[in-house]
Amino acid sequence: MKCPKDHNSLELVSNRHGANYTCPKCEGIFYSKQDVEAFQYNYQSNVLTQLFEPSDKSKTSSLNCPHCSQQMCLVMLSRFELDCCPNCCGIWFDKNELAKTIAVYGQEPNSGESDLLSFLASWLNIG
Repeated sequence: MKCPKDHNSLELVSNRHGANYTCPKCEGIFYSKQDVEAFQYNYQSNVLTQLFEPSDKSKTSSLNCPHCSQQMCLVMLSRFELDCCPNCCGIWFDKNELAKTIAVYGQEPNSGESDLLSFLASWLNIG
């Protein structure tokens, strides 16, 4: 897979929670459909489903999905725009975007986004 920002090869990074793909140059992170399914199964949550259903509020992203090459959508997650693929359900986080999002939503323990971000924080060991 290639980085949607700089087209460098993404590196597979594995840990005890699963895997993701990281760009060594721009430090972006890609989560595949399998990562999304693992979240939904392990946490019995469908909070991610809304990210992959483009709506009138969704905008077209300038990025193509590293997994399937389809154009991604910009989906608002409250205060943040995430690049999400409506075709294969991948999520792209730009450098530091995930950490910033976790820092904001970590202060809102009752939100569905907080569940998602707590999971990703533990997954990356940054929370």
